[in-house]
Amino acid sequence: VSLTVFSKPFGLSVLDTVDDLIAAVETSLDFDTLPETALIDQVHIRTEPGSLEAMVSRLPQSAKEKYYRASMRYPDGRWRKIKYRLRGRSPWHWMPEKPSLRLKLRKPNPLGLQRHINLINPEDRAMVANIYGEELARNFGVMTHISKFVRLYINDKYFGVYHQATREDEGMMLANRRVPGPLFGGEFLGEKDLYSNWQNEPRFWRREHFKISGETDYLKQVDPLGQLLDAIAMPTGVARYEKLWRVLSFEKFAHWDAFMKVAGGNHTDVSHNHLYYFDPRLGVLEPVTADINGHGMMYYPRWLDRYFKPFEPDFKIPLNERLQPLLEAALRDPRFLNRRNEIVYRSLDREGSVAVQNKILDGYYALIDKDARADRHKGSLEGLSTGLYRQPFSNAEYERGKKRMRRWIKDRNAFLRTELDKVSVAVRIAPAGAGALFEVAVTGNSSARLDLASLNTTLLADRGLNGTFSDTAAKSLLLPPGLRQDTEFNYPYYGVREGRFWLRPGTQRYLFVAPELSPDELVRRLRKAFSKALGKQKLDITAKNEPGIDPLTIEYDANTVHLWRFADEPEGDVVLGPGEHVLTEMLTVGPKQRLVVLPGALLKLAPGVSIVSRGPVHIQGTQDNPVRIKRLDSERPWGGLLVIGPASAGSRISHAQISGGSIARVGNIINSGMVSIYGSQGFRLDNSVLAANKVSDDTLHVVYGDAVIKNTTFKACSGDCIDFDFVTGSLGNVVIRQAGNDGIDFMMSTVSLDGIDIVGAGDKGFSVGEGSQVTASGIRISGTAIAIAVKDQSALSLRNATLTGNGIGVDLYKKHWRYGGSGRAT
Repeated sequence: VSLTVFSKPFGLSVLDTVDDLIAAVETSLDFDTLPETALIDQVHIRTEPGSLEAMVSRLPQSAKEKYYRASMRYPDGRWRKIKYRLRGRSPWHWMPEKPSLRLKLRKPNPLGLQRHINLINPEDRAMVANIYGEELARNFGVMTHISKFVRLYINDKYFGVYHQATREDEGMMLANRRVPGPLFGGEFLGEKDLYSNWQNEPRFWRREHFKISGETDYLKQVDPLGQLLDAIAMPTGVARYEKLWRVLSFEKFAHWDAFMKVAGGNHTDVSHNHLYYFDPRLGVLEPVTADINGHGMMYYPRWLDRYFKPFEPDFKIPLNERLQPLLEAALRDPRFLNRRNEIVYRSLDREGSVAVQNKILDGYYALIDKDARADRHKGSLEGLSTGLYRQPFSNAEYERGKKRMRRWIKDRNAFLRTELDKVSVAVRIAPAGAGALFEVAVTGNSSARLDLASLNTTLLADRGLNGTFSDTAAKSLLLPPGLRQDTEFNYPYYGVREGRFWLRPGTQRYLFVAPELSPDELVRRLRKAFSKALGKQKLDITAKNEPGIDPLTIEYDANTVHLWRFADEPEGDVVLGPGEHVLTEMLTVGPKQRLVVLPGALLKLAPGVSIVSRGPVHIQGTQDNPVRIKRLDSERPWGGLLVIGPASAGSRISHAQISGGSIARVGNIINSGMVSIYGSQGFRLDNSVLAANKVSDDTLHVVYGDAVIKNTTFKACSGDCIDFDFVTGSLGNVVIRQAGNDGIDFMMSTVSLDGIDIVGAGDKGFSVGEGSQVTASGIRISGTAIAIAVKDQSALSLRNATLTGNGIGVDLYKKHWRYGGSGRAT
């Protein structure tokens, strides 16, 4: 019987040696064999002789010193040349028995849009924590790697179950169906001064600490990283959050932090494991999560505790940790804290529920169980008495690890419910003339809600926090708690306190006047008026009468920005028409508003002036009274019509004549259409004419969403008439005349076409590219350089088409190497 001891440098302790020997003995008693039929993909590589030994000969220098020659068997059965090396920054990825690898494929032979493939040895006893965390993150709407389980064979020897994952590059963004943009990675964000003067000086991130990759050309026009760092460094106040949420997606960051709380991820800390993607079309950064180390993986008893405490992972990870500069800044905005809590609370009955999580785990184990049990080199990252090292484990421990993970999920969800349920309200009341003045103090992890309708009286609020009271227009008021900077609390699994304090539940105060109610009657009504913002259960209050309350001495929480200091988002419809409207400055429509342009409206836009809407747009002309949008200055174009974001869903343009525009320059958004529809579901365009744009690459540009275009004409387009990126939809009875570039350009889109008539295009009638799927019938194309181009693994199904007078009728070819082949057409 062979016993394998995983040695550890620098003072191997007796306890660690005993651990290793016990694990080796248990492993030697495992006799499961690898089934012939694999339920997961197989990766076979053949390596240059002696290369693996060379990579581990002088660690850590030799780990990534160079790539070595190898070959890999592709899904078509052919062996192709590749290169490979070790990956990872830590010794537990460099074990010769089960190394983590990076495969570098040749450009002509990518796989799944990837040239670089990471093969990572699982780091937890359940063998699924990181790959499962990534799937759960996607269910939360968070961008992450695309990963799967594989069997790895090196030189025909089975090396076990691995996680195959994308690398942080353009291929990862495309695999996530996102426009390639810059990636900002942080692995050593100021680590040199990690412990210097730690208790006395705050530490900020610096630009030079970030590694920038991906599509970086956009950084010639915008500087999202600089804007983010500037916002983090600002003092806590309204101006800070105006700047922060202009450059960072509020919703994506809230979903990211909510996911991390459900998964118990602790790997993104002050200096390590940060990745942010800038979407040039949406104009904001969003977090990308990877290497999560969640679901209890890093919360088993550590060091000597592992020998004296029950070997179960802790599930009581605090709600507002781990603190790092960006998260600390976000948490001090009560709107963010409340939204994060809403997402966590909702997820406990949906994507993060115990039942849903167990179902996903069932699916994983149905795939990998037999392969994992035949893996003789399973190992998990453990906090041993000499430090963090990879500890071998047996099949028996594998089964125990699976059960512990399921228990952790159940306990963690129950803990989160309990923590989010913690909110209390205390009321101080003083007479004020014939009425009452009262202060509401909200304490806890979550917000309270005050139902004004149940009070059935006039209520005035000190929204300026200056002793001046005004009417409250809302039917109910959200009242978030505050935060407390705690220098005493410590969570043992985080080691060094990451900052000079922890953010713990605190108290925020709100001041009101009820001019028509006596203090006693007010208390009676208030007892029925408060509820928990999460779950909506009625909330008991404590009430105290006081002879007087001075509004100017109220101690508002200084660790957060009071909710009432933020201006309310505008609501209601913005209505234009009928008749003429001259716009000489940008018209901005908020996410809680709707832009309505009535029949017969004529909008004349000054040079460079744009219409930007984050709410739904309804341009609703009629056949007899169309809506017209045109230049005010006949010599210079106006800006663009930009409809952006999920709140704009359901936008429609009907019976409109739009001409003479260019592009809208708004913040960090880099748009390319006279009419740009970005991240908006359910867009409809019908019975309209779009014409004579200038400067812009596209007359109509749709990115992320679904779109239907019917009975519409495009004329004299500066570049492409229609450009669809990552779109599903249909076009029917569309006429295109004189496109400067392409009549219609598709990227990674699935679209049906019926009745398309194109005359004159500087390049292509249709450009079907980057993995698009297009079905088309009733097509007429003439006077183009190429009538139809199908490229980069796209597929076109074409019937009833007439192509005349074009330089080339149908052209199939490969343009972008990532797609690995030309298009195909039927």
